[in-house]
Amino acid sequence: MKLLFLTYISLGVMCLPMFANLEVSVSSLDASSNTSLVELEANNTFEQGIKDARVWVFLMDDGGKVVGNKAQWIIGGDSAAKEPLQPEKAQSFKLTVDTQSKPTTAKVTFSRIILADGTIADPQKSVTTKGKGVDGMQ
Repeated sequence: MKLLFLTYISLGVMCLPMFANLEVSVSSLDASSNTSLVELEANNTFEQGIKDARVWVFLMDDGGKVVGNKAQWIIGGDSAAKEPLQPEKAQSFKLTVDTQSKPTTAKVTFSRIILADGTIADPQKSVTTKGKGVDGMQ
């Protein structure tokens, strides 16, 4: 019985996110019938800056139906004007998404994270949620 309990505890510890280096939350969702503004708060806890980060935002209504979506580079990407997110820094990002009807929920998925040295980070292992609606995707 004691061995079973210790095995359960050690498996539980192994399942905890150990590589969580980008903490993200959806801080607000301002919605109208045609356009929604999604604000993300991101905190970089990597030891180096994040050069590029791409997200996919899904907006859903009360029934869980997707009423709008958008993919966008929030850091770097195709725009040199978007500055890297430096280590131990937090920043907020605003995304405008066209919608079919008024959404009530936002789900944000990171599809690409590239560090300052060019290393590609695994979003599933590197992103943690400080609230609902955020996950990593490869």
